Amino acid sequence: MTKKSAHIENNNIEEIATEPVLAFENQANLFAYTPEAAKTMSAKNRATQPTTAKKAEPEHIVIPEKKTRPTKTRQPKAQTVTLMGAVEKPGIKPTSFIKSPTIMSATGKLQLTPQNKQLENDLIELKQSQRGKTLTGTVCVIEESKHMGIVAVVMHGGYKVMIPATQFKIFPPFDESKGYNSIEHMQRAILNKHLDAQIDYMIYPQPDSIVIKDSIAIASRLAAMRSIKQDAWIAKDRRGQTKIQNGMVIEARVVNVPFSAAVVEIQGIEFMIPRQELSWQLLKDATTKFWPGQTIEVVVRDISTTDDGEVTAHVSHKEAVKNPQEVALMHLQEGSTGTGRVTVTTKDGCYVILEQGAEVKCDLPKFTIIPKAGDRVHVKINVIDMTTLRVKGDIQRVYER
Repeated sequence: MTKKSAHIENNNIEEIATEPVLAFENQANLFAYTPEAAKTMSAKNRATQPTTAKKAEPEHIVIPEKKTRPTKTRQPKAQTVTLMGAVEKPGIKPTSFIKSPTIMSATGKLQLTPQNKQLENDLIELKQSQRGKTLTGTVCVIEESKHMGIVAVVMHGGYKVMIPATQFKIFPPFDESKGYNSIEHMQRAILNKHLDAQIDYMIYPQPDSIVIKDSIAIASRLAAMRSIKQDAWIAKDRRGQTKIQNGMVIEARVVNVPFSAAVVEIQGIEFMIPRQELSWQLLKDATTKFWPGQTIEVVVRDISTTDDGEVTAHVSHKEAVKNPQEVALMHLQEGSTGTGRVTVTTKDGCYVILEQGAEVKCDLPKFTIIPKAGDRVHVKINVIDMTTLRVKGDIQRVYER
């Protein structure tokens, strides 16, 4: 080998030695293709390529002109001139736009109804009554109206329902011998005995019978009674029977209590029950045990209906309840003593109801004062008759009322 060729070989060796040689841990990876490797290489290629960034064009910003508010001229406050000088008037705040406070529930569900919502519900029920629905209320006031005369007032929520006397009940003929000065005087005297009575009524079908502005409505009790009477006493079912039959026990409303009787309403018809049919015990004054607004049980017998729709029947409260004397005499012995209240005092004696329920007829005492109704007395039992359920005794002592 010549020197020239040896020099050329040495130069090639030096050039080759200057190139860096990278070491690979695994030679097989040079020819292996994987998706991850491809993604890595494509990312490297994109990084090496020069990117030509576009210059951002300057944006033109439009600044709106500032609006100038019109200047308000302050007006002088109203003043009142007095001896001490000018005094400023207090401002009056309008009250018609004040909102009602919001009601918060304590249990998660509102239990109370707002007042304006309640008035709307009351008005809806009154309008339904104009189309035939029957409402129920309590007589609270008897007053005189300029246009309708004597009226009975029933409150239906926030509305005042006025029932004229001629639409409340059928009055007896006017009689001066009974102490009445005029027809209005008679109507007021009779309606006063119906205070606290529970009645049915219907609003007049005329549109002007409800005045929303004044919360007033005009109603008729007789119209409601006729509707209920037709349904309970006259109308018949497929078997040809009415709702109320002989011997039935029915709830009755006490509407009026004279001295010796009680007037009750049973499904649209008023009946008068004498005091003999009110109680098993001797009852001189019916007002001591019965009052308007009370609900009692009665037995209806001997029902008779005419072609005109008139209904008559025998009504008894005594037959609807058990005789308390039967139970009381089972726990009473002759010779025993007890205390009770005097119910009736007559010339023949006085009647005493013991604390345990038995009624005892006693002769008038000879060695003590004569007791009156309501006095508390000490009684000795002499005779007990289980056949007639009667007890006789003597009054030993009279206590204070």
